[in-house]
Amino acid sequence: MKIGILFSLVFILTILPYSIVLGQEGSAELDARREALRRCRALLKETIEEIDAGNYQTAMAKIDSVILCDPKNADAYFHRGRILIRQKDTTSAVSALEKGVEMAPLSTRNRLLLARLKLDLNAPDEALEQIDKVLAVKPRESEALYLKGMVFLAKSDTTAALEILEKSLSTDFERK
Repeated sequence: MKIGILFSLVFILTILPYSIVLGQEGSAELDARREALRRCRALLKETIEEIDAGNYQTAMAKIDSVILCDPKNADAYFHRGRILIRQKDTTSAVSALEKGVEMAPLSTRNRLLLARLKLDLNAPDEALEQIDKVLAVKPRESEALYLKGMVFLAKSDTTAALEILEKSLSTDFERK
């Protein structure tokens, strides 16, 4: 019994105050991280405005800051890809979009833009791979169906292309 009391006293005098201090520091660190992420989101909004205004240099500087702040932000890689496409740096755009896909494999934005870019780069099989992954998640995604039809057109398979493009149109009209 004396050992139990002694252990409790040691715990109260040494370990408990240390854990309380650590808990407070953890909370401060968490608050600082939340504030940093809030600023990152605000900076991402500014980046989108810069892209829409055609200020690609400024947008690139801002998106690099967002990625530095939050390197797992798939949306940041999507917008980086958009900037690079507009700057005609398709190789870097592919890398950025692939990184976005890696960060959020179930998100369709990066995959669709990557598929469109691969199709433009005359790599229809690689585009189709991305499109099929989108359709596995969202089977009625009209943009993915449209792009799939365009892939079949690029491969000179007009019958399959027309069938898929009709499906794309009917899916799009059903939404509206």
